[in-house]
Amino acid sequence: MKGFDSRKAGIGVACGGSGGHFFPGLATAAALEEAGAEPILFLGRGNARRFVGSEANLPFPAVEIPASPFRVRSLRFYADLLQGLRAARKTLRKRKVRAVLATGGFVSPAPVLAARSLGLPVYLHEANAIPGKANLWMASLAKRCFVFFEEATGALGPRRCERAGVPVRPGFGGVSASEARRELGLAETGPVILIAGGSQGAAALNERMLPAARRLLADFPGAQFIHLTGDLWAEKAREAYRAMGARALVAAFFDRMELAAAAADVAVGRAGASFLAELAAVRLPAVLVPLPNLAGNHQERNAEAFARSGAARMVRQQRATPVALYLEVRKLLLSEETRERMKTRLAAWHFPDAGRRIAERVLGDLGEIKCPAPAIVPAR
Repeated sequence: MKGFDSRKAGIGVACGGSGGHFFPGLATAAALEEAGAEPILFLGRGNARRFVGSEANLPFPAVEIPASPFRVRSLRFYADLLQGLRAARKTLRKRKVRAVLATGGFVSPAPVLAARSLGLPVYLHEANAIPGKANLWMASLAKRCFVFFEEATGALGPRRCERAGVPVRPGFGGVSASEARRELGLAETGPVILIAGGSQGAAALNERMLPAARRLLADFPGAQFIHLTGDLWAEKAREAYRAMGARALVAAFFDRMELAAAAADVAVGRAGASFLAELAAVRLPAVLVPLPNLAGNHQERNAEAFARSGAARMVRQQRATPVALYLEVRKLLLSEETRERMKTRLAAWHFPDAGRRIAERVLGDLGEIKCPAPAIVPAR
């Protein structure tokens, strides 16, 4: 982990929780550094170990604070919030932080409240079509809210919202399919299907896609698979692919998604906003199976928006049988015309300068740069 440079404007980036909060936050922190700021990350306990192996692998200074899932009737939530608030205030003062940017999730409230208590401006990034509880709770405290889906602006307050997209991890779009396949140990020929259930895995998706994979292998004998299973399914999936005789890269969690996405012809996955932004960055056609029963059913709304625009196919989980998923993937693999049309629609969802635009907007407000980035298209 880098040391702290007190000569630069300190910007707190609260991005703990799931990968959907962490990786856009990390990408934004990189853009802030490039723009001349000194980012410091606020994470939940164990986040560094989970996402990058250890705190030593983080490219920026970081502090892990107590945090619990956002439940207004939970005593544990308030106890951790109070401890996190104290820790965040101490860090903000010590590092002379000038502003805080939060990407949502239950780690965000403490740094945001700490910033406001010290008179510092707060910025929010909301990646989903339906804002999460934390961002809804904090929206009135924010100077600006950056969104991916225009649909999110109604709940956050249209006047404070700007559509900036989702910053993605470095490397997306920067490697060819053949290079990615070689690095991952896959054959350069034959279709590659990426199956991704999100940073926490997806048991229901695993259960359905393993039988579907067997059918796909029968139709496409050279098919290869990249399957991100979550911790509990990795060994079971490896055995299943060995029994099929399929070439497959199976991992509980994979921190080189830019390679996995570049190597694939088609993806099957959930509809978290960060994953969707990564699909758009590499123009990867996908079948989306949104995780049901999340707050506001936001994954389904995300998937619906992509499906309406022609950027993806959507199958609701209750209808996502192995046969249904097999048929959807098969259609995409058989029709290059359909895949190319989907790639064109995906391009409209890609914001290549999202991190830079957000960083320069924040630093422009602080007077740290002479002018902000070219105008972000206001959300309607």
